[in-house]
Amino acid sequence: MIRTKGINVCSAFDGISGAQVALEYLGIPVDNYYSLETDKYAISVTQKNYPETIQLGDIRNVSGDQMPKIDLFVGGFLAKIYLLQVTKKVFKRALDLLYSLNF
Repeated sequence: MIRTKGINVCSAFDGISGAQVALEYLGIPVDNYYSLETDKYAISVTQKNYPETIQLGDIRNVSGDQMPKIDLFVGGFLAKIYLLQVTKKVFKRALDLLYSLNF
C-alpha cells in the first residue's frame, strides 16, 4: 500500500527536531509535526529550520484530546540539567499523553 499523504507526528522533548531531520532524510512526508518543547533556544532552531512545526509547549499542559490522530509518537532524550530537576510526575504525564493519543 502506497501512502499518498504525510503522517502526523508528535515529538516529546523535541529539542531541535532531530526526528524531523530523520524523517526528511528517509523521505517520509509529514503533514503535521507537533513539538512538545520548552527550551526557547531549541524552539528557535526548530522554527528556523522547520517553520511549519506546531509548538505545543510543556508536555504537562497538553492532552491527547487536543490533537488529531497521531501516526508516530517520538521522544528525545532529556537534557542532563533537566533530568536533575524532573520528577516522576513529568514522566507519568508523558505516558498519560501517549496513552491518550488517537493512533
